[in-house]
Amino acid sequence: EDAMTVLAKPCDALAGATPTAPVVDLSPSRLAAANINPRTRLATDYLNHFNEVIMCLELAPSMPDMAEDILAWTPKSYVEHFAGSTFRERDLAVAAYHAADARARATLEAIVTDLDQAIGEAKALVMGVAATDPSFEEEAMMLVVTRLRPLVDQASAVINGTGAHDAAADHTPHPTAQQAVDELFS
Repeated sequence: EDAMTVLAKPCDALAGATPTAPVVDLSPSRLAAANINPRTRLATDYLNHFNEVIMCLELAPSMPDMAEDILAWTPKSYVEHFAGSTFRERDLAVAAYHAADARARATLEAIVTDLDQAIGEAKALVMGVAATDPSFEEEAMMLVVTRLRPLVDQASAVINGTGAHDAAADHTPHPTAQQAVDELFS
């Protein structure tokens, strides 16, 4: 059997039982064809979950009805995202995720926790300030620029294997929008 295949339920094999789950081909060529990074075994499609709410936040000042979409957003784990997605190879994406390096998964999950928190701040902003209020645009853009985009960039680096997961120890929260504004004017 190819070293790049795994059992979806490896515990069956370890227990001596006949495996009931199908063998999943995690070969680099199959992963690449499915738009899953063959080295990290992670897919950037997960970032769409965050990019959609960022886009709504950016559009809300000129399209106030976007506030509803921001408030409707809920956190989803990597597996939850793919379970409810229309991604063609969603089952492969989940199997590859479980076979991915544990350190990379942990780093991605830590970044996602920070993203979820920052989007929670965006939701609080939407609830507290009308999207048409001039202060909303400033606060929303500061949140996007200082927190959300950098966190998505970090998550993308982990998924693409471009070094961010090596910086797990350097993963520190970004300043709040108010801290960034205060820094600009100090």
